[in-house]
Amino acid sequence: MELLDRIQDDVVIFEISGEVDIYNCGQIKELFLNKLDSGSRKFLINLGKVSYIDSSGIGVLIFIKTSVAKYNGELVLVNIKDSVKKIFDLTKLASYFTIREDLPDGVKYFKQK
Repeated sequence: MELLDRIQDDVVIFEISGEVDIYNCGQIKELFLNKLDSGSRKFLINLGKVSYIDSSGIGVLIFIKTSVAKYNGELVLVNIKDSVKKIFDLTKLASYFTIREDLPDGVKYFKQK
């Protein structure tokens, strides 16, 4: 897994590539907590290059969403591939998360708030 982060219009964007599983969820969680502790409240996770996600990966996304909500922040997921989207649909989490089609649409979502 590769994990990059950047800021665009006060939105923290995480770019994740590869598999999101029990072996690398700690890395995602740690980076997220560092950004949250530094005052960031708008998070966007680009899943366009994620080929696989297991229950630990789903768990870390739920953790991020609930943690951000405690600080009146928001999380948006974008570019979910069909193979990963099936997991969201099967677990009924597609309606739990704010999901947008692509990166520009995700950033636009924050501007409309």
